[in-house]
Amino acid sequence: MKTSYDKAFKAPRTPIRTLIADSITVFWGDWLDLRVRIPQVAASGLVSPLIYILAFGLGLGSSLDRISTPTAGDTYLEFILPGMVALSSMVISFGGTTFSICGERLFSKTFEEMLLYPIHPWLCT
Repeated sequence: MKTSYDKAFKAPRTPIRTLIADSITVFWGDWLDLRVRIPQVAASGLVSPLIYILAFGLGLGSSLDRISTPTAGDTYLEFILPGMVALSSMVISFGGTTFSICGERLFSKTFEEMLLYPIHPWLCT
């Protein structure tokens, strides 16, 4: 097995050490991008559920509570709140992972770059 040497430490780089160093590099790059956008990410995660609660829970719920009582909970807001929490958590988690893939595909053209590689795509896996 041929090992390369890390010029800064003069120690042989094993595959696991290279994997860890590459993972830290990718993590650090993503952290530098995220730390600038933390207020934006937090605000988008909080604003969307609040809009749903105001529109459906308080707006629609107040008129529905006058007509009938829901099957679960005392008010329509208590009935719909667990679903809103589940919806917002799924949207936030799905949006974070999907945008990283689709954003790279649309804006950075990474998939097109992979197609230009001089090797067969099945050999990359």
